[in-house]
Formats: sequence, structure tokens, C-alpha cells
Amino acid sequence: KNITLDQDTLSRIPYEAQMRVMAIPLGEKDGILNIAMTDVTNVQATDYLSNLVNQPIRVWMSSERGIREILEQVTKENASDIYIIAGRPLTYKVHGKMRTFGEEKLSPEVCQQYLLEIYSMAEERDFSAFEATGDDDFSFAIKGVSRFRVSTYKQRGSHAAVIRVIAFS
Repeated sequence: KNITLDQDTLSRIPYEAQMRVMAIPLGEKDGILNIAMTDVTNVQATDYLSNLVNQPIRVWMSSERGIREILEQVTKENASDIYIIAGRPLTYKVHGKMRTFGEEKLSPEVCQQYLLEIYSMAEERDFSAFEATGDDDFSFAIKGVSRFRVSTYKQRGSHAAVIRVIAFS
């Protein structure tokens, strides 16, 4: 399902609470707040969030470990850049040659999810600012893996990103 995030939706759950339980509010439908979480089995976290927003919630699985594993793998392969673009397979560049991570073309929803996960790894980054402006540039690191410089943008109504791998010295 295609869910558009806006500042009102993101502000439903305080940032500190989002980071504490690794959850991001996605949107509301039929009086139920949809939330992406990395651990959908954490009943205490879902109860905590439901009480915090004072309404029922529906939890969707977020695959932060998936995007993290992708970043770890392509970094091991000496990738210099990673491209997340709807309608194309996840693509990365190694020594000037383009490679794909699987054959499946990314849907706009998957691209949006990957960007949400990247923003959650970038800790203090505000996804709603990107939603408002349509582009953003920032960096983050995965301890023991690498640093990453990220350029997010909207292309043909979908979320997209180019990620530069900055090797630790």
C-alpha cells in the first residue's frame, strides 16, 4: 500500500519514542495508526505506542536489518555508490562497473521504506524535512562497516537516493 508521510503523521510519536522502540508512524487509515517497526513481535512496544497515541495501531514490519545487510554486503564488495530508484533493481557501482542487487525492480513503496530505514540509522535526521523539500543530503556511519554520504530526492513522484560509500581510514 502506498502511504504518504507528512509532518503531522511523523509528529504523532515523539522522536525519542520512535528511536526507543525503532518505530516510524506511516499514516492513519480508518482510525488506526499504521507504524513500521523493526521488531513486530515486541508486544510491550506496540502497547506502549498505542497508549502514547491513545488509539489502536497496526504494526508493519520494517526491514532495517535488510537495508543494513545490503549496505554491509556492497561495502565488502568495494562499492563506491548505491542507487535506490523506483522501477530499477537496487544498483551499485564497483570499480566503475554497475551491478544489481537481485533482479527485482524496486517499487515506490520499497524505495520509501529503504529511505525511512536509512533515516532511522542516521539518528537525528528528520524525514519530514525531506518530505517537505523533496531533497536532502546527510551522512551516517555503521560501526565497523563504513560511513555513507546520502543524497535523497523525489523523482517522478517516488523517493530515491544515491549513497556514496566513504571508507574508514
